[in-house]
Amino acid sequence: MEPLREAAPETKVTESSLRTILKGLEPTAEIVIFETIYYSIYEIRFTSEHGERLIVLDGISGKELPLLAS
Repeated sequence: MEPLREAAPETKVTESSLRTILKGLEPTAEIVIFETIYYSIYEIRFTSEHGERLIVLDGISGKELPLLAS
């Protein structure tokens, strides 16, 4: 696996916020490890005579994914 070529994007989920949610679901649960894993996902927007379309592809399998909330 290659190292990142750019600075990592800021994460939207923090260990602290996840811990709060986890404690709400299961008060005795503890986070043992918290890591950010980077996975290739491609958002492709294109237009044709039929209009504009957006698809999201899994960068590993090549399969189309359900649309992600941006």
